[in-house]
Amino acid sequence: IIVPGSKLYSPDTCAFVLQATNSFVIARDACRGEYPVGVCLYKPTGKYIASCKNPFTGKQEHLGYFSTPEEAHEAWRKRKYALAQLVAATESDIRVVEALKKRYSFEEWYKSITPA
Repeated sequence: IIVPGSKLYSPDTCAFVLQATNSFVIARDACRGEYPVGVCLYKPTGKYIASCKNPFTGKQEHLGYFSTPEEAHEAWRKRKYALAQLVAATESDIRVVEALKKRYSFEEWYKSITPA
């Protein structure tokens, strides 16, 4: 969480976090399928559904139907960002708080998925 993608285990790069925080940041890329994270195709209409699990209620939130997977993904990212701000408020380590607040921001998210 503190240093995304780091495989180094040290006091500078790691911190204990709440179980809910750890679950919140797990991407589960292998389970995603062909669409961007947070997106699936609703075959009866040909629209794309955006959804996001709320870490506080434990329930999946339906965010709407969209014409493109990109629009649906953007709705997911915005909701994930808003939830990240709330999850950050539950953590005591300032490094974790700052990393969560930054992780799903527009700039960071698209920097991480745009080729250099």
